[in-house]
Amino acid sequence: RLLICLVALPLTAWAGQEDFIAPSAFPPLSDGVTAAVNKTEATLLKQAGVARVGFYQFTIDDKGKLAKIGVARSSGDATDDDEAIAAIEATPFDAAPAGKQTYHLIPIRFTAQETIYIPPAGSK
Repeated sequence: RLLICLVALPLTAWAGQEDFIAPSAFPPLSDGVTAAVNKTEATLLKQAGVARVGFYQFTIDDKGKLAKIGVARSSGDATDDDEAIAAIEATPFDAAPAGKQTYHLIPIRFTAQETIYIPPAGSK
């Protein structure tokens, strides 16, 4: 269901882990960032095949590990959000500068999958 190649794992599995931070644990997005998110979301939703867009925030430490991760704006589908969180967790990252952390806010596009029915041979 992800437009980008990522791995999936339920969000509930992450909620008990140290590196999972609920969205409320991040500071609220500023008005400027919220405006940029709105504009990006509108642009992405106009692309062919894009059904939903979610925004995810995370920080990377100076060892290249996730320090925090959360949903900045839900895609509107909990399963998609779960997949996005798991995919970010599975992604290798470059380390932040020594003693620092880097903050990232990324959009992830989700496509609507169509199921195609192929009748068995000989059926009408």
